Amino acid sequence: MKSRCYIEADHNNVFVTIQNQPSVQMKVGLISLCLLLLIPFMYLISIPPEETDKSVFFGGLVFILLYLLLPVRLTLWTLKGKEQLIFNTKSFSFQNNYVFFDTPLNTTPIGQFSIYFAPDKLHNKNNPEQPLGKLIVQHLDNETGLPYHLYTSAFPINDFDYMNIIDQIEHVFTHRKMLEGQFVFSMN
Repeated sequence: MKSRCYIEADHNNVFVTIQNQPSVQMKVGLISLCLLLLIPFMYLISIPPEETDKSVFFGGLVFILLYLLLPVRLTLWTLKGKEQLIFNTKSFSFQNNYVFFDTPLNTTPIGQFSIYFAPDKLHNKNNPEQPLGKLIVQHLDNETGLPYHLYTSAFPINDFDYMNIIDQIEHVFTHRKMLEGQFVFSMN
């Protein structure tokens, strides 16, 4: 499984979008599964309403629609899903986009935080020497100094994208501190 990582930055925020790139076999398999799950739905619709009790018909219709919701949502997430992350000097936000469904935007105020790359056992077929892994974001508690887990990416990224994210975050934080007068240059 591969993913694409898009990184944009302005002077206050770093926007990271991670999008999945499933293999052709996975695309065909998930679409086939969704089509197979439509068979009971088509069967229920083909039965004339006068031959069945209306409550049974509508109950079965509701059950099949709910039954289809999970595989369709999983298929949309795998084929076209996106993770959207926003790093700011004062907060961290994330949202998952399922094409037609968006999860709520979760924003957490942060002071100190850490981001790290956790290598996974996945291999990048196009570039085997570049490992894939998960992006993990943790907030460091001001009182105890203990890390508090905020986010783990669902889609893998490569270490090159991770380093680009770190570079952009460092650039934004350095720029903000310079504007706020918290960054001091020293010359010999």
